[in-house]
This record gives sequence, C-alpha cells and structure tokens, in this order.
Amino acid sequence: STMPDKRVIVTPGMIELGKEQYNLNYKFGEYINDVCDYVILVGEKQTKPIYDALIDKKYDKKKIFVLNDVREAFPLMNKLSAIENKDTYVLLENDLPDLFNE
Repeated sequence: STMPDKRVIVTPGMIELGKEQYNLNYKFGEYINDVCDYVILVGEKQTKPIYDALIDKKYDKKKIFVLNDVREAFPLMNKLSAIENKDTYVLLENDLPDLFNE
C-alpha cells in the first residue's frame, strides 16, 4: 500500500495451512482488495478463497486474472504495465513449485 501509482499482485495464495487455509486466504483477499489495482491469481482451485473475498468486496472482475501457471503471468504483467501512464509495482508472492500448478 505504500507504493505509488499502479500495484499488481501475482499469487497462488498460501498453502499448507490445514483447516485454516480457506479463512486465511480469504483474509488475504480482503487485504489485496484494499491495496492492489490488479490481481493475478495462479491456480483456480488454490486461489478460490482469495477470489471469493475480492468478489464479496465488489472488486472489479475485469482486474482479476486467474491463470494456471505463473509463467503465463509475465506477458500479462507487461500488458498491464502499458495500461495508463503510471509506474507499475509488482509483488510476486509465494511462487509455488510446479507440483502445485493446476
């Protein structure tokens, strides 16, 4: 939230949290709602709680992208940086091994 201009997050969410996984990822989504301009979620099933939180908070669906592989995020980040004439800050959060790609 301290970065100016455009903020993008790329995340597969948090894993191995046991029975709290949905709740903690949902809270993470609520925080993302407050600070990010674009959201790139990696793995549809894994990121469902984050997506649910964003939708519940009325986040613009056009600014949420759900991908199956983090490698797909890099061309998308370049495309998003070209939107508007602002600096773009990207947080690559918690890159998971290929084992978790959907």
